[in-house]
Amino acid sequence: MKARKKILKHFAVGAVLLGMLLTPLGMVKPVNAGAQPEKFKIGVILTLSGSMAAMGLLEKDGMEIALEDLNKNGGVMVQGKKRPIELIFFDDESSPKKALDAAYNLINKEKVSVIVGVRMNAAIEAVQQLTEKKKVFCLVGVASYPGVYLGKKYGVLISDSGWTESMAAVRLLTEKPEILKKHGISPDVDKRYDFSNKKLCYYGRDEIYCKYADLGVKEGLEKFGKKQGLKYAGGFMYPIGTPDVTPYVQRMMANKPDIIYHGLYIYEETLKLLRALKEMGYDYGPNGNLLIVNTNDDFNWGHVMDPLWKEGFNLEGNLSAGCDMPQKLAEKYPMRMEFIQKMQSKHKRMPGLLEDIGYDELVMLAKAVESADTLTDTDKIRDELLDLKFTGVRGPDQVFVTPETIPALGIYQEQIVLPQYVRIVVGKNKTKYTGLKFRESLYWGRGISAEELLIK
Repeated sequence: MKARKKILKHFAVGAVLLGMLLTPLGMVKPVNAGAQPEKFKIGVILTLSGSMAAMGLLEKDGMEIALEDLNKNGGVMVQGKKRPIELIFFDDESSPKKALDAAYNLINKEKVSVIVGVRMNAAIEAVQQLTEKKKVFCLVGVASYPGVYLGKKYGVLISDSGWTESMAAVRLLTEKPEILKKHGISPDVDKRYDFSNKKLCYYGRDEIYCKYADLGVKEGLEKFGKKQGLKYAGGFMYPIGTPDVTPYVQRMMANKPDIIYHGLYIYEETLKLLRALKEMGYDYGPNGNLLIVNTNDDFNWGHVMDPLWKEGFNLEGNLSAGCDMPQKLAEKYPMRMEFIQKMQSKHKRMPGLLEDIGYDELVMLAKAVESADTLTDTDKIRDELLDLKFTGVRGPDQVFVTPETIPALGIYQEQIVLPQYVRIVVGKNKTKYTGLKFRESLYWGRGISAEELLIK
């Protein structure tokens, strides 16, 4: 990242020198001389109503705690003055058009220079048609979608991606048996944990995030699954809004997979899959005939797993991974414990990944703004953000993909580096951390840059 920043600085210095040569004496303006707003106004576009509101509401809760913490100390220090932060919320109601309308209002009426929170793939693309033209910085925390930054100058992703989630599944299923056994994942515990000579299918909604994840697991297994005979048996997508997914599940199960890997992220969608499998006679309980693997935190979320348990769907023994820090590790991390206490005090519940992201994206943005010493120059804010080594409630040392942080790739990418913690689903659909985690090894293959996959 330092190398990137040095290159940018060299260009900046050259531009300043050239400007001095071409500008009449006395007309050269100092850096950041423009008047700064009294408040740092941030536009927030989230889904806050309708069937997909749960994720947006949880992210909003995390943002509001971060806002309280930041404004308690006066806000952000810019050009020698503390400036309070104001969040301006818009509900996109799961509609890309309403997300675009919100962005238009935020940019043209509220005059924001930064928008955060957009989640749906189609909404991100709609909003960024405008933010890129207007040079408005778009910081995305939940989408797991590389289109945020591919072909874009003002988009940055501070979550994992569908590709790295798939690589977590691949790394888990192709890990050495002796290592897995140390972490409680052994055929001695559950016969489904013998991954040799098995077939895996990917299942998801017909959207770019899932297609991208499908490509990731396919290419990952082709590269790393050969030795043990673990094979990719196809990806199966159903149209968004499909009320009965049974025909798509039947088509998938005709390929006779031993393992289903999915990233549905919504309770109702997971319920439809499990119901269809159950009606078809499949047993995904302990020592059953089907293993389900999820690596985008679905199985770690109470708002997904608790209702499934109440509906009679027992997922015990299935495998989960995600960026949500396990409680065992959180107890040794004071910043995380302090955040947990605040969430319990204000909302009477434990925080999960979505609240964590809401908190971290706001604090990360505030640090970048202070380093850039501007509320309005989005080029500088972006550059400072990408150069951060950030400590947040998700963990310390959060950095972006660079030749220094991921030497095996040797590239710069506007995507943050996050670990995936492996868990086993236990009684009442709760999860237990195994002690196994992956980080740098997730950032493998052409999917990290993804340009040839997603930009036509």
